[in-house]
Amino acid sequence: MGLLLLPTLFQACQKEKGTFFPNPDLTPFYIKQIAVISSGANTPDGSDTLIYTFTYNRRGEPLTVKHPGAGTGNPNAAFLYDNYGRLSAYVRPYDGGGYESYVKYFYNDRNQIASDSQYIFGPYVDSVPIATLEYGFRLHWYKYDDQGRIIQRIDSGYGGGARFGSVYSFVYDGDGDLVNGAVYDNKVNYRRTNAIWMFLSNDYSVHNAFQANSYNAYGLPLVFDGLNPIGDAVVDSGRILVTYGRR
Repeated sequence: MGLLLLPTLFQACQKEKGTFFPNPDLTPFYIKQIAVISSGANTPDGSDTLIYTFTYNRRGEPLTVKHPGAGTGNPNAAFLYDNYGRLSAYVRPYDGGGYESYVKYFYNDRNQIASDSQYIFGPYVDSVPIATLEYGFRLHWYKYDDQGRIIQRIDSGYGGGARFGSVYSFVYDGDGDLVNGAVYDNKVNYRRTNAIWMFLSNDYSVHNAFQANSYNAYGLPLVFDGLNPIGDAVVDSGRILVTYGRR
């Protein structure tokens, strides 16, 4: 049982609206579709364009990100919520059943994701992803600043016969942009259409780390060249074309 049954499960889990992060400063737009033009696109028809389609629940939180080239390294994406409307799990399932990764989230007393546990390659049972340790696991811990931005992530886990661990720090400049050597524009970061996109990317920048070819009237980028535009929910690189909807 795979992705097609998940929206029913999601809707059954959504009862009350929760608060994800302090002051997310979201835009009045949401992402409807991302088309990636790349010579290496894995599309059934052999074309160079892979289209990711986004669906949302009635409160505007993402439910799925699906595309026709789902496979190892680039599955679909699905989001589950708890009784308070908070993100409780993020799954990257295959069309034919099973998942590539399954992340469960745990919250602190400020309603921020304090940690998560990630499982690799597992099954579904009655449309529910089942945690397995056969192919390894990962644990992440998050630290936030007073604006609700991730400023540290600690990773640890086991896989490939070895244990591993890393610490990552995130620093923001006076313009509210992540210090990473990028040259930012002065427009609105497209990840600010939803707090989950900022979280998955560990990037709460106010502006975009590129100069887009074109923008909409609000200042959101429409066409740009990029890599992994939304964490691992959209992993292809190439020319990115974004279609937005209005809330």
